[in-house]
Amino acid sequence: MQYREYQPIAGLRRQVRCLWTLSGQPSATDAIEDIVPDGCAELIINRGDRFEQSLANGESETHGDMLIAGQISKLLQIRPTGRIDLIGIRFQPGGLFPFLQGRAISEFSDRRIDVQDFDSALAGKLAAAANTGMDRLPAIQRILFQGLQVVGPERSLAEEAAQRIESTGGRTEIHGLSRALAVSERSLQRAFRREVGISPKLFARIIRCQSFLAAAESKTPWSLLALDCGYFDQPHVHRDCRLFTGKSPGVFLGEDHKLHNYFSGKAEG
Repeated sequence: MQYREYQPIAGLRRQVRCLWTLSGQPSATDAIEDIVPDGCAELIINRGDRFEQSLANGESETHGDMLIAGQISKLLQIRPTGRIDLIGIRFQPGGLFPFLQGRAISEFSDRRIDVQDFDSALAGKLAAAANTGMDRLPAIQRILFQGLQVVGPERSLAEEAAQRIESTGGRTEIHGLSRALAVSERSLQRAFRREVGISPKLFARIIRCQSFLAAAESKTPWSLLALDCGYFDQPHVHRDCRLFTGKSPGVFLGEDHKLHNYFSGKAEG
């Protein structure tokens, strides 16, 4: 598979972390891919064959061709059914909110919403832009910029909180964060859920687990890494890792996770 990331235009950098494309034919080893929470929502345009998502009851559901993928709070497993040709917009934490026409992003958490159902006019414009050949990424970004609600020059409360949590690798105590931002913890919780989609505590746990998984590629003993990443001990690491990856750290890191490696910057397409 070929995976590429692209920087957004200047007018979207506050909202969009990157754009990405993924294309190719799945191999025999591409049966099921683990998607691990990373704190970001996405908009995904599928120009290839559809993906299937494994459900907790053992069944599966087929994803549509254009999705708003909200924050995920636990492991998501998907399987390609044929040719892969995806365009993705990965939003900054809180970056999707200005495009939702006043709706809270928490409505989209742990859900994949068809863009056609959300805004049929937007779906039509994006579909047309995705078929413009080499100009498709600039065309998609122009559409997003036109739909961006007016935002002030300063970060919102939720944006600022998310940035501070990320800057510490998730080693942030939420009560102390609310004091530093001069707001009540309840106000912070409310704003964060509305604009980022999950609680600040869960967001911090996701970022901390991602930090540990990235650092665990080194030869540093995991007991030391756990402390460096803000965990009390190795059982603490195992609990979070099992929640977000479905496996112990040793098992997860010993497996080949193509999409996780692409999206976390550990592999090139």
